[in-house]
Amino acid sequence: KQNPQSVSIEYFGGEPMLNMPFIIQFGKLLKKNDIVFSASIATNATLITEKTLAQSYAANVKTFQITLDGYKELHNKLRPSKNGSIDSFDNVSCAIKTIANSSYEDIIVTIRLNVNNEAISDEHFSKFSQTLASLIPPNDKRFFILPKIISDYSSSNLINNEQAKDFYCKTKESANSVMEKFERLISEKYQSSSALLLTSEGGFACYAGNPYSYTITPDFKIRKCTVALNDPINTVGYLENDGELKRTIYFDLWNKDYSDQYCTHCFLNKSCQGNSCPLANIKNDRKICPPIKQQTELLTLNAVNFYKKDY
Repeated sequence: KQNPQSVSIEYFGGEPMLNMPFIIQFGKLLKKNDIVFSASIATNATLITEKTLAQSYAANVKTFQITLDGYKELHNKLRPSKNGSIDSFDNVSCAIKTIANSSYEDIIVTIRLNVNNEAISDEHFSKFSQTLASLIPPNDKRFFILPKIISDYSSSNLINNEQAKDFYCKTKESANSVMEKFERLISEKYQSSSALLLTSEGGFACYAGNPYSYTITPDFKIRKCTVALNDPINTVGYLENDGELKRTIYFDLWNKDYSDQYCTHCFLNKSCQGNSCPLANIKNDRKICPPIKQQTELLTLNAVNFYKKDY
């Protein structure tokens, strides 16, 4: 209704590829209505086959984020199937190979590594490194790697689950050590997604602070953040049956500029823009800097290695 020149869509869940009929049909409807769009998907990759990859591509899904939680034993430990019958690691491996062997040259794949303190011990890190080497095709510019700390993004996920709490880093210092070790490995041998974000305009600015970015959930409520789904501040509107967007009192909070005079002179300003986490800005009523800002040596290394490579 706002007649945008183009629309960017990201399918996420849950596992969005469980509902491929919707993705296929929605893509057809957008094309039928002459809406220029691109699409991406965050998936555990267990359902990626030659067929579903072709279906996704036909629906303009050309950007994938696939999660890898480590070498085979660790990954399957962190991502068990409900009845124990699915080898998640083998499925992810097959999915990556399917994409690598495909002829779709304009696909971009971000391999998200969920890592913690355990992952940087000599034994685990060595196995992690070997796994990456076996899965990521050398010199294939379609693949990027993004390490992320395992943490409690939504405390409701961990109710009465003490075992889950053992997997994430308890302090900022330990998280920094983990990230540094993995980022050094990635920046030297692979294409670093973090480096791409670092060198891009607004790369570290959260999508939730973009005034044109909306999260539409199945109840047709409109939210900004895809993590704090149950926070009342996050419900900024809802869609009526005719597609009209009705806003709540929280809508404008997410579009407020929290940057200050210090942002102008900050080396991270191009990428962060004072908007690395709008939710944190809102709750503190001031700009909150991203933790990675404290890792200047690592950021410099990432940037230098990024520009050395032939992109």
